[in-house]
Amino acid sequence: MAMLGTGKTHLATAIGVEACKKGYNVKFFRTAALVNRLVEARKEWVNIFYDEQMTAAIIDRLIPHCYLLIFDGQSYRMKQSLMKQLS
Repeated sequence: MAMLGTGKTHLATAIGVEACKKGYNVKFFRTAALVNRLVEARKEWVNIFYDEQMTAAIIDRLIPHCYLLIFDGQSYRMKQSLMKQLS
């Protein structure tokens, strides 16, 4: 989780727009909704693979191919707010 106003939604939207331009279907989820969907999906995966250990092994194989983006900069919203107060 990153600070508020550091550009997470802006980046996600930009990536989604570019994907749409290339013909991909895109869905946007807030963090809590995404976590809930992943938890539900995992329950379904167990039914597909018939084994909790097999499901965990498949997920473990997918994780190394993911990217972790860390947004630890200053909040753009805070910066804009402070600039407005100073002017």
